[in-house]
Amino acid sequence: MLRTKFLLLFLLFLFSMQKFRSAIISIPLLCIGFFALWLDNQVAAQVKQDNTIISQRATLSPRKHPADGIESLLNPVRQKYGVPALAASVVRSDGSIVSAATGVRVQGREVRVTDKDKFSIGSITKPMTATVIATFVEQGKLAWTTRPSDVFPEFKNAIHPTLKDITLEQLLAHRAGIMAFEDDKDIAAAPEFNGNATQQRLAFTNWLLQREAVVAPGSKKVYSNAGYAIAAAMAERVSGQSFETLMRKRLFKPLGMKSAGFGWAARKDSRQPWAHRASSDGFVPHNPNDSYQIGARWMPAGDVHCNMKDLAKFAAFHLRALNGKNSILRAETVKKLHMPYGGAKSGYSLGWNVNSFGHSHLGGTGTFSAMLVLFPKENFAMAVAMNTGGGKDDEVQNKVIDALLEQYKPK
Repeated sequence: MLRTKFLLLFLLFLFSMQKFRSAIISIPLLCIGFFALWLDNQVAAQVKQDNTIISQRATLSPRKHPADGIESLLNPVRQKYGVPALAASVVRSDGSIVSAATGVRVQGREVRVTDKDKFSIGSITKPMTATVIATFVEQGKLAWTTRPSDVFPEFKNAIHPTLKDITLEQLLAHRAGIMAFEDDKDIAAAPEFNGNATQQRLAFTNWLLQREAVVAPGSKKVYSNAGYAIAAAMAERVSGQSFETLMRKRLFKPLGMKSAGFGWAARKDSRQPWAHRASSDGFVPHNPNDSYQIGARWMPAGDVHCNMKDLAKFAAFHLRALNGKNSILRAETVKKLHMPYGGAKSGYSLGWNVNSFGHSHLGGTGTFSAMLVLFPKENFAMAVAMNTGGGKDDEVQNKVIDALLEQYKPK
């Protein structure tokens, strides 16, 4: 800025000299000088505005969102319950994220976790699946009222009469009367299917639709992992692509979720956290390469992994949309995803538990646990994950959520 002012003074000095008194030369020089001074003032104003924005972002939280602050909240909880690792993130709708992790990747080993480590998030996959399917609704390739028989005409005559008129919305809201498949006994009752992931989900869909509804569709909620497999198979049919590809193209890539993937992260990268099962002797590491895998048929219901920063990015997208901002989906479409089934004030919507506390979803694989909570009115969300399952998962996560609320929720 000072250099520009000196330039103007120098030009005025030259103008005072005899050889620059010609109007033909001096007037353009004066114009150049005054333009440089104006431009310099504009740059100064922009710098001041940018500094103001940076300052505002730095003070989004009364505690400034220090990562070491989150870690100091996680450590006492982890030590009290003896869990191998805990990770958490806090996010605003503008995308400001802070995350931290504490503990070890594998119990009995001294390799520390970081906030870049990937945790399986279990059923938090469901709101992601519903988000991807909503992109097809916006495109007109599917509708919330689309029936499986509309998409799979070859199954029409084989579908059980009680399931003939179930809709995409009912599948995502757990109101279609599909078998639950929440425990090992249910899962063991389903046959094995061959082929690639898409072929397995198609065969599973065919098998499911031939079973009698466990309750009258639309009458009551029956939480069903299998219902999400059917919904994903419908998206695969109308797109001609696997649901894994659809998740990557329509969700992970647009939101910058570079860590997101499928299955146990440690199966492909041994440096990632291992899962653990609770036992009377503490938490026992689960080898990511053994026979226990979530598998293709259940992927749309609960087989995504990611780090806490990327889970926060997903939360921030939903917060922005709930506050009226369009992006990979129109705001009105996202609001539909968060509307409890049947117009109720609270209950399960399309991938979210909605109540007076917030919009949330739990995730558990028996060996990993996670929780995601959105507070749309406050433009604020929190996520927590741990590499254990089968113990006091909910109690541990609630302790962390309560601590994060006390520290970071806008007053």
